[in-house]
Amino acid sequence: MLTAASSLPPAADRDPLLCRDPLSPTTVFLAPRRNERPIELADPRDAATAHEPDRACPFCRGNEQLAPPDVLRLPAGDSWHARVVPNRYPIVSEPDGAALGTLGKGAALPTRPARGIHEVLIESPQHDTRVEQIAPQTWGTAWQAAWQRLATLATIPQLRWAMLFKNAGPQAGASLAHVHSQLVGLEFLPQVIEEKTARLHDEPPLHSRVIADAENDGRIWAEEGGLVAFVPVAARQPFETCIMPRAAEPHFHSTPPESVAAIASLTHRYAQRLSELTDGADYNWWLHQAGFHEGRLAAGWHWHLEIMPRLTQLAGFELGSGCHICTMPPPHAATLLAG
Repeated sequence: MLTAASSLPPAADRDPLLCRDPLSPTTVFLAPRRNERPIELADPRDAATAHEPDRACPFCRGNEQLAPPDVLRLPAGDSWHARVVPNRYPIVSEPDGAALGTLGKGAALPTRPARGIHEVLIESPQHDTRVEQIAPQTWGTAWQAAWQRLATLATIPQLRWAMLFKNAGPQAGASLAHVHSQLVGLEFLPQVIEEKTARLHDEPPLHSRVIADAENDGRIWAEEGGLVAFVPVAARQPFETCIMPRAAEPHFHSTPPESVAAIASLTHRYAQRLSELTDGADYNWWLHQAGFHEGRLAAGWHWHLEIMPRLTQLAGFELGSGCHICTMPPPHAATLLAG
């Protein structure tokens, strides 16, 4: 049987590469070292109670020496609630000062080194395995850490864009049970961000119209601190959600503190409600924002968090067509999420 270890190429061939399919918009980060990640996962239906620190877990308080030295700790000192550390198994290598890249349509992109920043946001000092287990104050600190760290990434000249994302549970791609998210800064704009930017260029108030349409259709299930949580009109999975500020804000790190507190509250509420509705479904979320150097093209952006439960598998139709099949009308999903 082929194992992760036996499938690794020689050490000299393990540096991350960026590859593009010449027949499609597909972009691939080739990162062989990620095969070396430890796998330690919890039952997704774990009781929603706090866990004491685990002596073997590199993310628990007291085990800081098991993870790379942190680049941010909140609050400072031994009694931290959130830490950011370099990812031990990154999909990118550190930027080398080369010119910023592009993945625009039609752009020639040979296989080349993948450059950027890849970090882990540890969201609790306890061995919590689900967001709803975390005390609200601790969870709020995790979002403050993301806010501060994204602001720092925006100052790195070689980076054009950065994202926050979470893989919650094995079906969503998580490899460690302890709650955490990841931060990635890239030297180029991914195609999905270029396409969103182009749409906003053609229709600057597009994000505001998306919110207005959700309001008219009864798809908004919560609102707090200037943020709106709604089920998209083209939800790909039941209970898919988007959280977006009503006002135009191109970058998350520029949002006011009350919005950071609001997204912490809304995501905690979502995690709790999804667990109740689906018996602990896994999910992914990712934060989309404008590129750091887009100038006027960023003006119409409202940064937003997309949350996708992993309730049905992608099959041949979805993978082959790029289209999705959803079984629940968005207004009904919003009603259930609202409780």
